Amino acid sequence: MVADDDPDFLQVLAEVFTDQNGFKVVKTFNSLAQFAKSVPKDNEEAQTFLPDLLVLDVMAPKTADIGESHLDGATVATMLRNAGLKFSVLLLSSMKSHHFDLYGHRKNWEFLRKTSRLSPAEIIKHAHIALAESRLTQ
Repeated sequence: MVADDDPDFLQVLAEVFTDQNGFKVVKTFNSLAQFAKSVPKDNEEAQTFLPDLLVLDVMAPKTADIGESHLDGATVATMLRNAGLKFSVLLLSSMKSHHFDLYGHRKNWEFLRKTSRLSPAEIIKHAHIALAESRLTQ
């Protein structure tokens, strides 16, 4: 699943993962709160519901679901992990601060900074790193 508050970047992400890379992609735009609410409460059901990899913007969405609490990518991933669910995480951020990188590694999540020079190959490389790291620690 890829989630981002920028619809153009979200489309690019979806294309990167599906074009020549064999990923099945579910996109979400400004609906992380809705996604989190849709995860089944039963852990066994929830585990089969979740994708293998969540690609989430650390700070997205800026404009949260109307009438629902604001949930950013890091919060959603933390909630799901705290519920005992197993999945890989690739966090994305356009922020320059290094503390997001440290935050991701502390949680055993892969982190990638969104820049104008970010290549499709780099995105896929970090996705595979996230999947591999998750398998090693679960």
